Amino acid sequence: MQKTHYYIKMKKVLIYLSICLLLVFFFYSLYNNFEILQGNANKGRMIATTEMTETSAITLDGEWEFYPMQLKTNDFENPFYIQVPGSWTHSFDTKKAENRYGYGTYRLILRLKEHTNYCLKTRFLSSAYRIYINGEFMAANGSLSTTKEGEVASWEPKIIQFQTEQADTEIVIQISNYSCYEGGIITSIVLGSTTGIYKYGYLIILRNAVFMGMIIGIGFFLIIFNMAVRKNRLSGWLGLFCIASFLLELIFDGEILFSLIPNAPVSLFIKIEYLAFIGQVVAMIQFVRTMFPEYTIKKSFYIIRSIDGLYFASILVASTLTVIYTDSILMVVLFLNWFYCVYVTILSRKTYKKSNLILLLGIGFLLVGGILQFLDMRWLLHRNLNLSEDYYILGVLLFILCQSYIIFYDIEENVRRANLAKRMEIAFLQAQIAPHFFFNVINNIYYLMDKDASTAKRLLLCFSNFLHVKHKFDYRSNIFYTLKEELDLVHSFVEIENIRLDNKITLTLEVNETLLETKILPLTLQPLVENSIKHGFQGKPLSIFIIIEQQQEGIGYCIKDNGKGISRNQLVDIVQNKTESKGVGITNINYRLLDCYGTMLHIDSMLEEGTTITFLIQDNKLYKGER
Repeated sequence: MQKTHYYIKMKKVLIYLSICLLLVFFFYSLYNNFEILQGNANKGRMIATTEMTETSAITLDGEWEFYPMQLKTNDFENPFYIQVPGSWTHSFDTKKAENRYGYGTYRLILRLKEHTNYCLKTRFLSSAYRIYINGEFMAANGSLSTTKEGEVASWEPKIIQFQTEQADTEIVIQISNYSCYEGGIITSIVLGSTTGIYKYGYLIILRNAVFMGMIIGIGFFLIIFNMAVRKNRLSGWLGLFCIASFLLELIFDGEILFSLIPNAPVSLFIKIEYLAFIGQVVAMIQFVRTMFPEYTIKKSFYIIRSIDGLYFASILVASTLTVIYTDSILMVVLFLNWFYCVYVTILSRKTYKKSNLILLLGIGFLLVGGILQFLDMRWLLHRNLNLSEDYYILGVLLFILCQSYIIFYDIEENVRRANLAKRMEIAFLQAQIAPHFFFNVINNIYYLMDKDASTAKRLLLCFSNFLHVKHKFDYRSNIFYTLKEELDLVHSFVEIENIRLDNKITLTLEVNETLLETKILPLTLQPLVENSIKHGFQGKPLSIFIIIEQQQEGIGYCIKDNGKGISRNQLVDIVQNKTESKGVGITNINYRLLDCYGTMLHIDSMLEEGTTITFLIQDNKLYKGER
């Protein structure tokens, strides 16, 4: 049974992950239908005479001419050669500040088809630039300058249209960088037809909107859920992880962000990017600590937290030109946190086997995505523009999906345990009533054996019938009777009492047959009839009426008698659970009705006139499958 339950759980997680991954790969398939060819410029020259269609484009990757600390539009002599995409930081002697921060000119000679319309798409060129095609100024981004004070950086993506008049087309890009730790043409420039490049841009926006929509949607849901269920801190930490991931993807994307805020200061977004990374790992490490508190190594945890705090504070106060903003330092901080989370998760494997496996899988996705992204940022991977800059965000998305499953698995387990505890509690309360009744019947049999043996035998037979009906019910598999079974118990009980009381008890039932299959808590009506006889019988004939009818809001139950009645003081004691001798059954029933249906008994009684007990079970509170 336990293995079957485990396989069902695993089947659910596989279906959940499969649906989410299918959704992601569906949008990726749309994106991948657009073919991106990789260019290969050599010594500042490149042939790109391939037909550019609506679904294809080419990157201008390879060796470009580069003129450091010069802003040129002509007289190109004695060039250096630099790899694009890439940073000039990694191409020259970085010990000299002017090679890290400064300005320069890129130049590429393209062999294209004559008299054809083309488009260039630029993304991250750090940090401000001007573009010239065949000596003609075409576009600018930010404010280019030869000084730090004069530069205004901008990462706004650009689409530049031009037409070739000759076979060889000269592209010149002047760039200055006084705002970022890495300078130059950081990402690939894409060349294509006008229709193709605009379509490519829309596909990028669509893809990133899907990613960001999924991440922020999950994040807000988890935070709202955490506010509603305050004890579930896992959802709160994962929600914060999602928000940090959303901010990160918003900056990675650039298309949506800079379309909305074209004049946004680049330094601010660099800070937000690095803060978002730290927000991710802090949320992740807190998630793991909350999940496995007994396996958290406090000393190591506080060391990691201190490193995160110092790095966070450094990002807030330091300039984006400092070494704090290098990829290497960031990756060291990230890997310290990832390693700690993996270590704690492995330590806890004996206690949380299922959640442990899913958590390790999620951290594994995040780790692999981070490594691939780092290698891609260092231009150490074979570049695939359809995946470039998406390795990490794919890892993030898979991590979120895995951890979301852990949260909802945990919730499902808690609900299952709560339901089990509730069923056990109800069964215990029902079992409290049964010995009480058995004790009364056995006493009656004992009393009759000396006075009338034949009547005692009849009573035993009736009691046997009563037990036969009662033990059709099994507390281990269900906690409900049908109304018919409950009324059979009442009949058997009254028959037993009539043997003892010389048939002075009259039972009248008014029940619609369509309600007989309605389910009800066992031993709800029988103890009320028992109380009517025990506390209402005065030696003269006693009439008991049970009326069950469908009302507008639900099923109404009424049990009334013409017996002795209950005084006001006794009634108050019974309702307030202050009596044990007369109110055990009523207190018990009240508790179970309130727990299962949100209703309680209403008791109306007058001395020497009788007692009426009513309660209503609303239709929307009926047990699933009752009607």
